[in-house]
Amino acid sequence: MSKQLCAALVVACVAMATSPSSEAAALAKPTCRTTDKTEAGFSGSMTSAELAAGPAVYKCNIDLVGQYQGEGASWQLTAWKNCAYFDQRNNGSAGSTTETHPGVAVVDVSDPTHPTPTTWLSDPAMIDPWESLKVNPAR
Repeated sequence: MSKQLCAALVVACVAMATSPSSEAAALAKPTCRTTDKTEAGFSGSMTSAELAAGPAVYKCNIDLVGQYQGEGASWQLTAWKNCAYFDQRNNGSAGSTTETHPGVAVVDVSDPTHPTPTTWLSDPAMIDPWESLKVNPAR
């Protein structure tokens, strides 16, 4: 490696390490509505009493508008215009499923208060798509 290239890399690394990042910026505490249920702890932290009480729903400036649960969502979600796609959990071993509609649920979200499933993508690649669940707007 040439000395100039090495020097340029060192300068770039130092510049990146010393530049301010968005992570360092403090966020203002949100102002929640009186109807919201927030954690008693600081900045989303729960107190020991809240943890001991068990699961609870906390919210600040957000409301449930509508939902479609399906057979249990996994961790991938993608959307394009009025369609949302999410992979459903796969309880079976490789190549087997236990769901009525295995694979990716396709949901019409044109009416946010009533999301409606339109079909299920159940090709082998859609049974458990992992990171490959993406929308291609060009298609």
